[in-house]
Amino acid sequence: PDGMLPPRLSSAMPTSLQVVWSIPVRNNAPGLPSYQLQMRPSHSPEDILELLSKPTASLNYVVTDLQPYTSYEIRVIACNRYGDTYSDWTLMVTAEDDV
Repeated sequence: PDGMLPPRLSSAMPTSLQVVWSIPVRNNAPGLPSYQLQMRPSHSPEDILELLSKPTASLNYVVTDLQPYTSYEIRVIACNRYGDTYSDWTLMVTAEDDV
């Protein structure tokens, strides 16, 4: 796939993020691509976490068990049988905890 745009993020709650992404600009292969998500705390960019246990065809995901008022970066990987492409990282800060 080619031309994977960064995901759009919104903070629904202090401990979760809604992640939404679009299909790649060019899939360059028959069939639909599958997707993987990676996340890292912005204060620790070497700690990349795989959010999905296996590739998905879905175009959204909710990340849970996050820390309130914390910066995270998330990117999407689009995959087909000929290869994969990575979006740029998108920065998001979770909401403050009202407690």
